[in-house]
Amino acid sequence: MVKKSQVLWLAAAGLVVGGLLSPPRQVCAQDAGAVPWGQMIPTEQSRDRLLDDPTAGAVVSFDKGLITVGPGFKFTFERQRRVQIFRTDAYRFANVEIPYHSSEQIEMVEAHTLTRDGRKVEVPASAFYQNKTGEWRTLVFAFPEVSPGCVVEYRYKLMSRNFYYLRPWVFQNEVPTERSEVSVRLPEGFEYAAVLNNAEQVDGPDSTWYSSILHHARVREFTWRAHKLPPLTPEPCIASLLNHRALLDFQIVRYRDHGSVWDFVDSWSDLAGQVKRVYNPLLREDEYWPFWGKLPSQDQPVTSARAARRALAKRIFEFVRDSVAQTGTAVSVYDADLRPARTVFADRRGNGLEKNLLLVALLRHQGLPAWPVLISRRSHLRFDGRDHRLEQFDHAIALLELDGEEVFCESNVPGGWLGYLPPDDQVDAGVVIGYHDPEHVVVDLPAPPVDRDVVADGSIDLAPDGSATGRLNLSLSGQAAYELLCALADHDTAGYLRKQWLPQIVPTEITIMRDTDNDWAPITLSADFRWPEAATVDGKRLFVRPAIVHMLPDNPLMTAQRRYPISFDTPWSEDCRMVWHLPPGYQFGDLPAPRSTSGDGFEFRSSVTSGEDNTVIAERFWQVSRRDFSVRHFPELRDLFNTVQLSERGLVVLYRDAQ
Repeated sequence: MVKKSQVLWLAAAGLVVGGLLSPPRQVCAQDAGAVPWGQMIPTEQSRDRLLDDPTAGAVVSFDKGLITVGPGFKFTFERQRRVQIFRTDAYRFANVEIPYHSSEQIEMVEAHTLTRDGRKVEVPASAFYQNKTGEWRTLVFAFPEVSPGCVVEYRYKLMSRNFYYLRPWVFQNEVPTERSEVSVRLPEGFEYAAVLNNAEQVDGPDSTWYSSILHHARVREFTWRAHKLPPLTPEPCIASLLNHRALLDFQIVRYRDHGSVWDFVDSWSDLAGQVKRVYNPLLREDEYWPFWGKLPSQDQPVTSARAARRALAKRIFEFVRDSVAQTGTAVSVYDADLRPARTVFADRRGNGLEKNLLLVALLRHQGLPAWPVLISRRSHLRFDGRDHRLEQFDHAIALLELDGEEVFCESNVPGGWLGYLPPDDQVDAGVVIGYHDPEHVVVDLPAPPVDRDVVADGSIDLAPDGSATGRLNLSLSGQAAYELLCALADHDTAGYLRKQWLPQIVPTEITIMRDTDNDWAPITLSADFRWPEAATVDGKRLFVRPAIVHMLPDNPLMTAQRRYPISFDTPWSEDCRMVWHLPPGYQFGDLPAPRSTSGDGFEFRSSVTSGEDNTVIAERFWQVSRRDFSVRHFPELRDLFNTVQLSERGLVVLYRDAQ
């Protein structure tokens, strides 16, 4: 479903492609098509909208970057970017943020507005200011005299000594992009891995040699170009927009100098070792940490020893989960601002990554083998085993070894114990940091039972004034059970019932039965309730909408076209049956027509029928057996949700007898 990335190696001695790309073409280093700085081009002067996309409020007409490695172990990043604004609702593109690390320096920045009447209005120095977040900085400014048809243009130069990771380049924007390109100038000796995601939208790399006085050597320049790119805009039911970006990223592999070779990152073991040097100080134990119990002695029976180790590990996990408050998310899995486990323990607060590092440290403190595991959550980037870059990862969970069993833990959710990872953490693999087996660095993460399975049945006694009382019984499995667990953790079971199942009810009594040792075991919930306005009263008539269980608020796939694959949080299955007991002296007329549809990976059917003893029975079965669908399934899925909504709108009209 996700376009695979291309991984290639850039070196001044040659371009090693590994069969993924054709040999580089030789081109002239000079770019005859460069856009002049500080001048509108004829195309911009003559238009008031984008012909290729008249609905676009703005367009990135030109975006060019140049990364120059060296001299020495540093790089500079230069960028020229211009945006033409067509409408007032796109004025937000006249506000600019340039992010950079505190170890980097912005050496030059210039910006101006080009108006339709031919003026160039400079951004004054007083308009630039800086925001700080930990080790990160953002240079912020706004363009003056912005009006429809104007062009806002800026350029800057940044110097960084973090030659491990060159500046990534995103070719697309949230508005259409007419032209985007980036070049990398690489002196002899440096070798980088370049990863190009969604490569079908990008041409290159082209390359050329030239002599550099600055580097006192020959330099090779690689250039990637993209033209007429569609906007990168989110769509409903999408796992991550990041997966669909045309993105180029870099990480150093090795450096050669006069016969000597320094290897940096050429495998997952290399990367794990690099992160280990950062994480080891964070995992240092504290002799004053509490003592939760002794590990079993070797002379204990095997079964009781296993149970004791499991109980001890779970106790530590529950302490971190329940006693340490979660405060935001980590900026990076490799951020120098990550706080040590001892500090997180003392403060009883930490971001999600810091909590899991504390969990690892406390498990080790009690003699239980544990390690951090870098992952890329489903909402981030799809894991690519060929791409040895830290930028793939946005989180770390804990790996615990219990009697030869690998147990993955996530301390930031009510579940997350003994491999029951939440849906956001369901990814293909993770990278273990500091594992005793150097060959076992990439591990497969468990696939927990996440299907959202629900069986619901209930009865409703309707009164002549439109009010009702009733009882709802739910059997919840997989993700549905997990959602209820979250509600229990927040002490809001009644709110969960109203939000998920019957939005207008008032629960009077709730009974829950669950296996407390297994967060993913089925849960049974029964609720007695009052419903003040179950039906609409109109003289001698009552209007009832019988399909009330888990109503669909809207159709998330109502757009005319679809650009990205459809991805749901989890597959689901719902089998619901509600029996309406009509008040004495009332009878019903026509019942809503049955509806059904089915296709590759989904099925839906609903019906409203008459039962015995003056009852109406509303039944619905709805199943989506896959989480991900290609774009070609979009029309079918849109029709599926339309059918569901039509079935929910069917009314039963009750008539009171004439006497």
